Amino acid sequence: MKNLSKQINEIIKEELSLINIKINGPVLLEILKYKLIDKLKVSNLSFNSKNVIDKDGESTSEYELSKITNKLIFFKSPVISLNTIIKDDLLIICLKEIFRVDIENIKSKKIFSYKCTPFTGLIIPDKSKCSFNYSKDAIILELRLRDNSFNVENSQESTI
Repeated sequence: MKNLSKQINEIIKEELSLINIKINGPVLLEILKYKLIDKLKVSNLSFNSKNVIDKDGESTSEYELSKITNKLIFFKSPVISLNTIIKDDLLIICLKEIFRVDIENIKSKKIFSYKCTPFTGLIIPDKSKCSFNYSKDAIILELRLRDNSFNVENSQESTI
């Protein structure tokens, strides 16, 4: 099944067309998370290492003033990524195996740990400091949301 990434991309575009255009930011990702998980559970997609041929293929969808980039990632061996700063709002959905995320609270510097099992997801806001621990044979769907509406408003204010 070479087009696993393409099928997931079609599901994302279909679900985005059903969401109200006034919704954006992390709220959009939260709604999209539940819709995607429900749709992926119902679909007959098989998430095996053999099926994820296009491991790091990215695709981009435009949604009003936002840009959503999705990436299907397969980890052959356990991977740990420490102290990563998130640049855009991020939705991570676990499709196979488990992964752990440690998120540092900006104000209190406390670390919150989350364990994601298959068909669960987590939304991480922009500029968060995180550590990721992916298990062997994990398949992860990453969606990044770059919201351009803030840039448009700021540029209009500066020109007036």
